[in-house]
Amino acid sequence: MGGQDTTKAQLGDVHRRISEEIERLRVMGLDIETSLLRSADDWSIDESHVRELQQLDSLLQHLAALRDFVASLVPNAAGQVDLVAALRRVPLEALRARLAGTPAPSRGAGGVELF
Repeated sequence: MGGQDTTKAQLGDVHRRISEEIERLRVMGLDIETSLLRSADDWSIDESHVRELQQLDSLLQHLAALRDFVASLVPNAAGQVDLVAALRRVPLEALRARLAGTPAPSRGAGGVELF
């Protein structure tokens, strides 16, 4: 990073990365929801299962709202954050890399990170 202090990051950049991660989660949830709904025809669905599917839909809506909220902070974010200290709390390697603004480690297709 050309002599730049890599322990610090601009808040706007961090907000943008968080917003992108929230969107990744939302898209994963949409894929799960789609898969569940496709499979629902094969299952006998009772009222409790419908409520669980509605909770998934609510979760996806919450993620979208959080994504938009964090993204709205980007233009107004000033200052810096201690990125190294914050990233120590993130156990998932690929997520930690993306939040740091570095390429996530490559995994084979369907690779799973255990922690």
